[in-house]
Amino acid sequence: MMTVSLRWKEYYPDARKEDWKLIQAGQRVQIIKKDAEKGGVLKLGTEVVVDQQKTISALLGASPGASTAAPITLNVLKQMFPAAV
Repeated sequence: MMTVSLRWKEYYPDARKEDWKLIQAGQRVQIIKKDAEKGGVLKLGTEVVVDQQKTISALLGASPGASTAAPITLNVLKQMFPAAV
């Protein structure tokens, strides 16, 4: 198996190990929601929030991937424009 430093050299032959550092990737975003019984509940993934007047909405949490982007977008449209969807 190729080491990370050797992989760098495939794309950047002059790469020096001391100029690079490894970081953890793929971390998920968590949402802490208020809960009457528990105080706060940790949620993973995404959540759509819409104001009462349906004039603004927001997507909280992780950025949706290709498999969830379309359903999340439809959810936003249904909440913001229920008569049109």
